[in-house]
Amino acid sequence: MSNILTETQRVQSQAYKDLLAYVVTNTISGEIMAVNNYTTMVPLIDDVDEKIHVVKQARDEGGHVNALSKLAAHVDFPTMKGMVEPQWKEIGRFVKERAREGDLTACIIAQDIMVETFATVAYTALQRNTDKHTRSLAASIYLEEVAHLQHGVDQIHRMLDNDAEDVHRAFEMAHKAVMPAMMSMVNYNCFSLCDQLKIKCSTVSLGVIEQDLDQLRIDAIDTYMEKIDRIGLDPNRVAPLFSSLVDDDPSKWQPKNKDDISGISCCH
Repeated sequence: MSNILTETQRVQSQAYKDLLAYVVTNTISGEIMAVNNYTTMVPLIDDVDEKIHVVKQARDEGGHVNALSKLAAHVDFPTMKGMVEPQWKEIGRFVKERAREGDLTACIIAQDIMVETFATVAYTALQRNTDKHTRSLAASIYLEEVAHLQHGVDQIHRMLDNDAEDVHRAFEMAHKAVMPAMMSMVNYNCFSLCDQLKIKCSTVSLGVIEQDLDQLRIDAIDTYMEKIDRIGLDPNRVAPLFSSLVDDDPSKWQPKNKDDISGISCCH
């Protein structure tokens, strides 16, 4: 949809504020989950320098939460610090379960590869045709998320050299648990976020910032596949997983734990 509003008119419109309330709050949820994931991973790491680096990554994500909250106050739209949508809770639960099993490989793949892939796509989207404050913050956070993603790629590449079978096992497990949930959030649906924020679902349309959900999904899958290729996983083993991801309908995703849903379900 062509945007004919001036930036001032756009920022002042309720539809734009509702859109940012939805997108930014969902992003804050992902950042909070990332803090939890990184701190969960720290005890599994033996190398002191790597342990310190992962603590820094957790601190980066916490800084993103605070910066996004300040953006909401500045632009004047509602937001909240918490995980509302069940996808975040389910991904976080997977990382905790694998951490309890001592499976650092699966934890890194889930957080540093899969979640961070979507983070880079989300912050790229927030730089397109938004207000100057949102663009500036999104550009700054994007650079840190790219660094997190690259660190994960480097880590898994090294692990692949040491134990290829273990990495492929962990990748398949993480992919099946995490990617359907991630893909389902690139969708004109939410479980209860609009209700929690007290905004009208019908106004939350990415068309306001000239975004198309199909293109966002393509961007996410392309980035994901490019990173997996760079790691060097066996194409014959990952190709079926990619095929199922492309064929799945993200709108059909349902949380395994219905208790993760709070508030009234809503869709646009």
